[in-house]
Amino acid sequence: MELKFDQYLVRYIQNANDSILRFEDTETCRVYEATLLDRNYMEYVAMGGLEFINRLVLQGLKRTDSVAVTLEPARDRIKLRLTYTHTLIPKPIVCDLELMAVRRPSASEDVEVLARRVRELESAIASSAALMQRLTDLEEMSGDMVLLPGGGPPCPAHIGVVAFIWNGSKSFHSFGTVFSDTTNLQVVFPGHTHPTHITVLKTPYQYCNASQYIIPYSSAIPLKSLHPIKHLKHCTNLSLVGFTDSADFSFLGDMTQLTHLYITSLIGGTVNQADCTNNGQNPILTDISWITKLPSLHTVNFFGCTKLVDISPLAKLPALKQLDIRFTGVNNTSSLTNPGLTITK
Repeated sequence: MELKFDQYLVRYIQNANDSILRFEDTETCRVYEATLLDRNYMEYVAMGGLEFINRLVLQGLKRTDSVAVTLEPARDRIKLRLTYTHTLIPKPIVCDLELMAVRRPSASEDVEVLARRVRELESAIASSAALMQRLTDLEEMSGDMVLLPGGGPPCPAHIGVVAFIWNGSKSFHSFGTVFSDTTNLQVVFPGHTHPTHITVLKTPYQYCNASQYIIPYSSAIPLKSLHPIKHLKHCTNLSLVGFTDSADFSFLGDMTQLTHLYITSLIGGTVNQADCTNNGQNPILTDISWITKLPSLHTVNFFGCTKLVDISPLAKLPALKQLDIRFTGVNNTSSLTNPGLTITK
């Protein structure tokens, strides 16, 4: 028969000449076992011998009033004492049983062995994870070139300005300049007085020169595919315009060298509320807790991030001087006491 006794699963097997009592500890997975032989209980032959002991064991495990049970568990054994009392018996009958720990090379073996094997497995998984990460890095880089999404040429690892700008085969705003078509595009970058002339195709395409890397894109580039930009260790100016497929921008926390960060719908200029909709291409950024990992940030632009409300993490950026929160959900900037900070609302 099987039953539950405290933290143990108990199985009691009764045979003609012996009985087997087995305890399995549900907390440690240890198994304890004792074999009760008929010849060991000849002193109780008048009361039925082993059959009498079987009744004591079962009544004790079922916690009947006539049999008291005490249990002394140890690492390698369990001591079980059964004390039987009856009004017709002048003194209690005490039966001591000792169940020894059983070691088995199976799923229920001693928990210490199992724990060791789990640690070895975790170590192997950690080593494999490091190897897989290295393989991923190799796939994302070719020498000193970084392979970014968009289908164009690799980006030099030393590049300083990188911009992913929503195109969608339609006109869009960029750094204060409005463009009516997707050819002969002019992009004005911060710190530059003259626009950069590039040609934008109607499919994702990349353009780069000695210091700038521009990727006009459509929905073909998901935000999660931008993780390779972490390899751009010299990139200080990053623009992500119109990414709406995910709210998770936390991977940017690895780009600790950034000084300028733009996560926007439309960039700069004299746009109005209607322009900001940009056919619904407003980033769904809500959590910027990761930005505290970027202590060198001087300029941050969240233009058009309509779902962004809490910007308190920016208070931990000692170098922050310029902040644009137009067309966001931010109503309270009292937490931002950064010296010399200018906020555009």
